[in-house]
Amino acid sequence: MASLTRIGGGKTPIRAIDFFNGEGKRRRIRLGRVGRDSALEFKRQLEKLQEAQSLGNPLDPKLAEWVAGLPDKTHEKLAREGLVSPRHGMGLGQWLTKYIEQRRSELKPSTLTSLGLTEAKLKAYFGDDKPIDRITVNDAVDWRAWLLKQPRTNGGEGETLSEAYVRQQCRNAKRLFGEAEERGLIPKSPFRTKLIKTGAISANRDRYVTPEEADKVVEACPDVEWKLIVGLARFAGLRCPSETHILTWLDVDWDGARLTVRSPKTERFQDKAERIVPITPKLMAILQDAFEAAPEGRTKIITRSRRNLHRGLDVIVRRAGLKPWPACYQTLRASCDTEWSMLHPEYAVAYWLGHSTMVSRKHYKSVPDELYTRAAGVVPEAVAGRGESAAERAAVDGSAGV
Repeated sequence: MASLTRIGGGKTPIRAIDFFNGEGKRRRIRLGRVGRDSALEFKRQLEKLQEAQSLGNPLDPKLAEWVAGLPDKTHEKLAREGLVSPRHGMGLGQWLTKYIEQRRSELKPSTLTSLGLTEAKLKAYFGDDKPIDRITVNDAVDWRAWLLKQPRTNGGEGETLSEAYVRQQCRNAKRLFGEAEERGLIPKSPFRTKLIKTGAISANRDRYVTPEEADKVVEACPDVEWKLIVGLARFAGLRCPSETHILTWLDVDWDGARLTVRSPKTERFQDKAERIVPITPKLMAILQDAFEAAPEGRTKIITRSRRNLHRGLDVIVRRAGLKPWPACYQTLRASCDTEWSMLHPEYAVAYWLGHSTMVSRKHYKSVPDELYTRAAGVVPEAVAGRGESAAERAAVDGSAGV
């Protein structure tokens, strides 16, 4: 049983409820300056909470509604006494760390890296201690809008994060909060709303690295291993570094001019663990030079660290007299896709690149100037100035080879 206690005098004295907790210790909850009727009502509800706790019964609907309507401070006082569950869940930082640590052994390194970036962005906006059950849909929408205004790493002045990248971050957040919902830590994920678009879209990658530009970049490389990295991405469409850095010399079929590529990104899909890619003449020349330069007994083709690959390529591109492009390796891979698509069947190109034709259409292909000039019958000045023959025109029309 509980008792109502009056502290001090006056018309509206400070009132408190005295009671014994489950361990038999006398406890007191101060209600502040409230009227007697309100204090008596609180006492009656507290006694119902004690009864439910001692019998292990769930709260009846009316009592649960009363608890839900309590101010945060009052609710917290009851929670400290163990009469109700804490209203607010674990902090954002605690939940994100817990999720990533528990999934570390089953997630790919690239996924962990991506989730780590999302973790940092969520903490930067909400703070470590923000209770995850206090993050609303409105908060989530505001976070997305904030992301769109953030500067892009290694971008030019005034460049902000792309819509495609922000959607990826929102997909990660949806995953993190979705599991919190499934575990019962929050009633509903604030990212499970149509207001936050998470569907993958093609990034703004209209940049097509022409064969001539690719040659300049290869020539500007400081060593043969850098030439291999660029060549594998531009002339064979490999993902860098996930595919380039696990290649071995046993994967090279010198006689058949083919390369066996293992793909950590698609290995979970049936028959997608590896693919066979043609070795174009340009790439074959680089591979032969690299093989001759490789120390005896070395099995891996690329031994360079995966760190700072984007920064290193930016330096090489500038050295080649070109302006670095966004998503440098993805752009090289997309340019390979575009060039192959001008020469080979779509299904073959999709297989060589290791994705579906739908993905290729949506995310990779662009329309280079070369196709416009070819369709219009325009001949480059270098040939037109010589009064080209029919044979020369045919050579120009077929000059898109790799």
